Amino acid sequence: MFRYNRVTVCVAAAAALSLSGCASWFKKDPAFDDPVALHDIRPAVQVKTAWSYAIGKAGVFTFAPVVAGDSVYAASAGGNLVRLDAQTGRLVWSIDAKMKLTSAPGTDGKVVAIGAEKGTLLTFDAQTGKPLWKAQAGAEILSAPAVGENLVIVRSEENLLATFDEMTGGRGWTVQRSLPPLTLSTVPGILILPQAAIVNYPGGAISAINLATGAPWWESPVGIPRGVTEMDRISDASGKPLKIGQRIFSVSYQGHVAGYDGGTGTIIWDHPFSSAVGLGTDPARNVIYAAGVDGKLQAYNVEDGRSLWQNADLGYRKLTRPAGVGRMVAVGDLEGYVHFLDASDGKLAGRVRIDSSPVLPDPAVAGNLVIFQSRDGKLVALTSE
Repeated sequence: MFRYNRVTVCVAAAAALSLSGCASWFKKDPAFDDPVALHDIRPAVQVKTAWSYAIGKAGVFTFAPVVAGDSVYAASAGGNLVRLDAQTGRLVWSIDAKMKLTSAPGTDGKVVAIGAEKGTLLTFDAQTGKPLWKAQAGAEILSAPAVGENLVIVRSEENLLATFDEMTGGRGWTVQRSLPPLTLSTVPGILILPQAAIVNYPGGAISAINLATGAPWWESPVGIPRGVTEMDRISDASGKPLKIGQRIFSVSYQGHVAGYDGGTGTIIWDHPFSSAVGLGTDPARNVIYAAGVDGKLQAYNVEDGRSLWQNADLGYRKLTRPAGVGRMVAVGDLEGYVHFLDASDGKLAGRVRIDSSPVLPDPAVAGNLVIFQSRDGKLVALTSE
């Protein structure tokens, strides 16, 4: 969905890239085209459910499972936060936060951090689920906190980055930058590296920030706002940046997909692209995957950005971030289907419906399993044979 930051002129609906009560000029965007009907396919693989778990509804927020070690952590809007065995789905611990949750969890395997109502940041011991500390981040936290290098980094709805000591909750540096008038409501992600945080920003920028001071090391464009209307000019970097080797990758809405030198931010390659869900990868294949707002799936070579294949069979189905797992690429859609494509050529190879509600944008991979969460609260781990 979209959000006006200065003057609200429409009522945002729950699903990403959908609006209600808005002027008809929004309809020109391809995200509002009718989804392509699914046709029968001859399955090349058998998709199986390894396990499922009822986590609870997401409401208007965007939740996602996160994997650390042998565990998967997941949450729901009602306050449920769980740790499951990633391979079996066995419940290790469950917490009732006793307040509404607003973001997916983030973890490094030691601490789990999650956004809650009124800008509250909650943290828990990842192994036991014991509460650690809580803090105020300011405005609402919509994206998963980044946890690592002894820090928790959160971004509030007002585009304020704030750091906290991972174990004590002590406040560190803060950085705030202005927002464009209209942005995607799904706040871009943060990637923590040993000395830097790589941050995707609304407005189409990616930046490397010094973890010790909050000062920028470099900043590069992912998309340059163009056009006459504010809708035309949305160019938010979307999803969480990827790091493969010494390179960083990002994608934006109505912008580009690009690869950067991790040390300098120099653009190595880029292509026009529009995505609201970020990039997937399969490092074993040296490939990144992108899902466009038009429903096209694209595979690129990591080194030179060469197009390896494109699939247009899932047009306008509001696809999730693609996830490479084994010989397949898995992607969910707005009707609860998860599609498996052959990673070598992009052809549809299998399909399963995990729920009747939309699949949330950010799946997780644990070994040979890919884990999706639906808006109505189903957490499902899938495998293909």
